[in-house]
Amino acid sequence: MKRFLLLYILLFTVLAFSVSCSTIKAIPEGSYRLKKNVVKIEGEKRSKLSANLTPYIKQSASSKLNLGLMSLFAEKVIYDSTQIDPSIKGMKDHLEYLGYYYSDIHATTKYKKRDAEVTYSVNVGKRYPIKSIAYKVRDSVVRKFIEADSLNRTIKVG
Repeated sequence: MKRFLLLYILLFTVLAFSVSCSTIKAIPEGSYRLKKNVVKIEGEKRSKLSANLTPYIKQSASSKLNLGLMSLFAEKVIYDSTQIDPSIKGMKDHLEYLGYYYSDIHATTKYKKRDAEVTYSVNVGKRYPIKSIAYKVRDSVVRKFIEADSLNRTIKVG
C-alpha cells in the first residue's frame, strides 16, 4: 500500500512539474520570449570576431535546463525591440575600436509562435591599422615628459 501511495505521489509531482514549468505560459499576451541571438559576419569569415561582438548585445536570450518533459529553472526573457539599436551601437563602437571603420550592422527578428529570434548581420568595414605613432613636439621639456610616458599610452601600433 505504501509503495502505491509513494508511486502516485511521485507520478503526480512529475506531472505537475511537466505541466507547470513552461516559460511560454508566463509570458504576457502579445509579448514574445527571446529564444536566441545570432551574430553573422558577412563577407570574410571571422568567427573570432563574432564571439567578440556577442557581449555587446544588450538583451540575453532565455536559458533553461531541460530534463525530459520538465523545464526547470527556466529564465524567461521577454523580447524588447528597443534594445536592438543600443546593441548595434555597442557592436559598431567595438568594431571601430578594433580598427574596422564604416561597418554596417542590421538586425532581423523572426517570430515563431511565442518565440523571437534576433539575427545581427554584420558587414565588416575595411580595417585601418595604425602603422606608426609619431609625436612632433617643439618644446624639449614637454617632449621628455611625453617620451617618458609613451609606454603608458592606450593607442598601440597595429
